[in-house]
Amino acid sequence: MILPTYLRINLVNSHRNSGSVGMLVRDNRSSKLGVIYCLHQHKQFCADTNTPTDTELTISNYSRSITVPVKYARDGFSQFIDAAFAVFEDVSDITKLGFRADKLFTGISDPNIGDPLTMFGIGSQGNLNFARVTNLQEQLEFPLLSNEKMIYNGVLLGPMSAEDPASAFCYPGDSGAIWYNDKFEAVGLHVAGYYAEAEHKILPYMLKISDVLNALDVSIVTPDEFSNLVPTE
Repeated sequence: MILPTYLRINLVNSHRNSGSVGMLVRDNRSSKLGVIYCLHQHKQFCADTNTPTDTELTISNYSRSITVPVKYARDGFSQFIDAAFAVFEDVSDITKLGFRADKLFTGISDPNIGDPLTMFGIGSQGNLNFARVTNLQEQLEFPLLSNEKMIYNGVLLGPMSAEDPASAFCYPGDSGAIWYNDKFEAVGLHVAGYYAEAEHKILPYMLKISDVLNALDVSIVTPDEFSNLVPTE
């Protein structure tokens, strides 16, 4: 089974709001390479700053014992998209972190009811999460700073089957990870755990990856593009 690169995005000197790194992308405006991640992972805890631009971000791959800086570029807050885009200051850092062509998503796909999906986030400590798409239009309100909130229109996931009700798990820190299908196509950005009263459990909640990429004005870097854009180690 192919697994995406296992990375954590951090605010410097802060560990409580670390999140997962979504995917390698290219800026449609400048062609710079960067990553997408959840906006709330650093906006939520930055009441002492005016904008995410004021924060210092790094990406870590603990298995390689390496941390590199990235620079915030923009986010989708004004479009009700809980995602942000940060660019690499040094393109050689991409391979240092462990990005490889065979670990990149092959493309993107929109979700359909019943689709089985997989997610690999740092909150789950490297364990795979499995779920099925259950609702394509689920609204969720998420508080940010004291006077801000974000209302999502996203996709709710549920257990793989009634016989396996515990299959749809997610944990703090998984925000920013990608839900993907059996073709290794990116389908959604994990943004929250949704408390479902009827099931009495936390269910995964994602934003369609096509909506995220459009809001951030970025494009996915596919395996075929990788070797032409990123220098080898």
